Amino acid sequence: MMDELRPAQVGPYRLTASLGAGGMGEVFLGVSPDGGKVAVKLLNPDLADSAVYRERFAREIAAAKRVSGRHTVRVVDADPEAESPWLATEYVPGPTLHELVRDDGVLDAAALRQLGAALAEGLTAIHSHGLVHRDLKPGNVIMAADGPRIIDFGVAQAADASTLTGTGAVVGTYAFTSPEQIRADQSGPASDVFTLGSVLVFAATGRSPFDASTIPVIVHRILSQTPDLDGVPRDLRRLIGDCLAKDPAARPSPAVVASVLSGDLDATTLEATRVESRPVERPRGVSRRGLIVGGAGIVATAVVAVPTILLRWNSTADGTDSKPYATLSGHKGGIAAAIFSVDDKTIATGGADKSIRLWNVPNGEQVGKYTGHTDGVTSLCWDPEDQNLLISGGRDGTVRMWDLEGGLLEQVNEIGNHAVTGVAYDSSTNLASGLDNGEVRLWHNNASSGAQVLTGHTGRVTSVATTLLNTGGNNTPIAISAAAEGKDSALRIWNMDTGKRLAVLAGHTDDVLNVAASRDMGYVASASKDKTVRLWDPAAGSSVGILKGHSGPVYGVAFDNAQETLASGSVDGTVRLWKVSTGEHLTTLTGGPEHPSALAISGDGTTVIAGDRLWRLT
Repeated sequence: MMDELRPAQVGPYRLTASLGAGGMGEVFLGVSPDGGKVAVKLLNPDLADSAVYRERFAREIAAAKRVSGRHTVRVVDADPEAESPWLATEYVPGPTLHELVRDDGVLDAAALRQLGAALAEGLTAIHSHGLVHRDLKPGNVIMAADGPRIIDFGVAQAADASTLTGTGAVVGTYAFTSPEQIRADQSGPASDVFTLGSVLVFAATGRSPFDASTIPVIVHRILSQTPDLDGVPRDLRRLIGDCLAKDPAARPSPAVVASVLSGDLDATTLEATRVESRPVERPRGVSRRGLIVGGAGIVATAVVAVPTILLRWNSTADGTDSKPYATLSGHKGGIAAAIFSVDDKTIATGGADKSIRLWNVPNGEQVGKYTGHTDGVTSLCWDPEDQNLLISGGRDGTVRMWDLEGGLLEQVNEIGNHAVTGVAYDSSTNLASGLDNGEVRLWHNNASSGAQVLTGHTGRVTSVATTLLNTGGNNTPIAISAAAEGKDSALRIWNMDTGKRLAVLAGHTDDVLNVAASRDMGYVASASKDKTVRLWDPAAGSSVGILKGHSGPVYGVAFDNAQETLASGSVDGTVRLWKVSTGEHLTTLTGGPEHPSALAISGDGTTVIAGDRLWRLT
């Protein structure tokens, strides 16, 4: 609706912004006389004179009023008899499922179960009032902070009612339509179960189970072909496949779907729990998690952070626990930094006791010790071209370079009164260091003085990493810095040759505590106090995924050399391993230290260190 045609006020509500539009109307952000926000849906002016559309709109209002529950959006007001009929509901900020999958990627298995259980319970509530939604699709699910909500009753109808859309008309979006809707058969509650299955496949894979480039092919696949469930977690394929049965009578009821997904019912008992495919009588009970709100393909959307249940990749919730095979004994006061040598035979660690120690990987025995720092060692890195050159940063305000072959301190870079919180070295003799005053300093060509000072962080820098960025066919060395405190929860990418800031990566909702970069320019990973790990594409300057599962702040993150495995360590006492390409949770290592910022995984992906603990991966 063009701004000049939009009324300034509808009923008692002042319209301030458009939230979205669909075929029947547009939804606006409205403000009530007491200042409260509402979502106001207004029927399109060119449809207001149509008796058919006015009846559909009135039916939508009636349907929205009939369903209530903890997860519903309450109808605040409505006037189906107005010159331009309107409906006002509570304002629920949040993107649609379609928008979230498009922008942030597909859900993991645990999140998929949560979504499916909530939607199934919502459908149970809808059906209990004698209604069938008939247009469940990703665009009609709002991913609100307190749980998903089913919206759009524009095409809902009583289970025993005749359609107002005309004989043979297909109301739902084609890729999320049931076979009986395509055939213009009576669409009972089982039709909603079919589209629920399609929605869950979309949430898991980013496409419908009958995806095709043309409508005729989509229709053919829905009517006569088996659904494509590739990418759906294996333990959910049977249930979702049953939801997508061609025969409505063969589909489970939404109540059964909810019970299976919530773990209250074993999937093997499904044979006796099929949905009633004919019009149903309206029972008195209402599910405690019914979901509904009005809007014809229209969503009350607000700018929000990445949703709490979304991951970009498919990932499994289960993993095999594994305990450490060795505990390093020698440091006094804890280990703050750890790194594997290039050949994976040795681990270097730095601790609060001001020392650097070397350990034999197979048995965890100490094989070397270096002293020189006058305060705790906070960070370590190797020269990627020389496995005998180790660089350390300390709270004493120095960066030190050690020649391990000769056992000598080769160089000291003096910082001053600021603790060094991170060091990283690239293959072009550029050294980056992070400081507790929020600065990043660059030394070029192994210089011990004349560092370039980079500013922008508002909190202390917690970690730095380096990699190469391919730009226009050229490989540019970059440094990635992370910060905490000072309301700074973003990463910054710097050109190590010029010191120019290339990008700011924002998305974490709390302090970023650690950062790692893969060796082949693929990914950057960050660990945060917000209990998540994020994966970033440095070339695009954007997030490509979120890993969730830790129950406490994540202090460490590390890649193996092949960029196949990512390790994350948390104050919850666990280290989790993830498959980088899919986000699959591979295993959980238990018995970890309280603050595993000293986290590393060997280049061959067979050994993990977190603090003073070593795990062997099989």
